[in-house]
Amino acid sequence: TREVRLCGHATLAAGHVVLTHREPARERVAFRTREAGVLGVVRTPDGYAMSLPADIARVGSDDDAAALGEALGVAVDTVLWGIDDAVAVVGSPDRVRGCAPDPRRLAALTIGGRTVRGVGITAHDGDDRIVSRAFYPAYG
Repeated sequence: TREVRLCGHATLAAGHVVLTHREPARERVAFRTREAGVLGVVRTPDGYAMSLPADIARVGSDDDAAALGEALGVAVDTVLWGIDDAVAVVGSPDRVRGCAPDPRRLAALTIGGRTVRGVGITAHDGDDRIVSRAFYPAYG
């Protein structure tokens, strides 16, 4: 029901289309967005790289972790929150996969006195891998 401020996967896909199908001689393309500024996609030896604006995460309190854990239906170790979203960091991929979010609680969630647009939950899954899920019931 709303346009998101930034949609990275769609921007990366659009960059692929331009650099592969529309203008294959180009090495880079930039997209001017309404709210996120200019996002660039550049061809690399391994595929593509994309520039993204930084959202500096702040660590939430133990009370924030408890409230988010209740809304997600799983124990939360740490909460990181930025401009619009919160990320629950949990101790295992099984906790990510097994969470049972309550959409009404997530839609009403506030962290640090601010309404949370969306919630991610993530855990380390060995080497350089993570397991993540995302929920945005407050965003329509």
